[in-house]
Amino acid sequence: MIKKLSALVLCLCLLLCSCQSASEYPAAQETTPTITLPTQPTEPETLPIIEPTDVPEEDMTTLMLPYTKFTISNAEGQTVSFDGEKLLGGMEIMEERQTYSRAPCTLILTVPNSSCFTYTTNYEKPSFSVVTSQYSSSASGSGITSITIDDNGSVLAEGSNLDIRLSCYTPWSNGQFLDVKGTAGERASLQYTQDGITIEGFAGDGTIVVGDYYGNDSAYAFSFPDTLVTAKTLAELLALAEPIKEN
Repeated sequence: MIKKLSALVLCLCLLLCSCQSASEYPAAQETTPTITLPTQPTEPETLPIIEPTDVPEEDMTTLMLPYTKFTISNAEGQTVSFDGEKLLGGMEIMEERQTYSRAPCTLILTVPNSSCFTYTTNYEKPSFSVVTSQYSSSASGSGITSITIDDNGSVLAEGSNLDIRLSCYTPWSNGQFLDVKGTAGERASLQYTQDGITIEGFAGDGTIVVGDYYGNDSAYAFSFPDTLVTAKTLAELLALAEPIKEN
């Protein structure tokens, strides 16, 4: 009888402990997850950070570059730089955005016009674009430490063992982009003005690409016989090249 009573007391103790434990940890309620479907195709994210001012478009310049450490200076001696944490310098920034379609993200700055912008960096694959209402020029590649773009349709890349692409779209290019790809030693430049086209610094075999805003591109193989190539017109330059046929 005593054994049965002891067993009963033990069962009651276990039951009380079980009830207390259950009260401390209430059972989770089942919920139905909410799923929000996109209403339109996903596009690369662009985050506006600073609201643009009411400055006329013809007075603004857009600068595009990788969001890594850099310094940009203009013809007036003003600078803007990124030290890895924040933007510094005295150059006015009207608008600042980033696009995240690739890593590192692309920084887009809207600044007042200047006749010249110089970009310096230690990033291994830099690129720098200057876009205004009058012209659009860029440079990218490897081995570059400095890129200078001016409003006279000139792009200059400097560094060491350059493997680069220089691009110009100017008022004198008849609505067409001109890209030059190739290798150079310490500097290479492309200039497209009302006086003609000058390509300097490239050596060996390269490529010339002519295109427009509608994506109509034509590629040409080009052998640079020396470090200076000049042509009065785009047609004269392409006469020295060999069209690359698509497969």
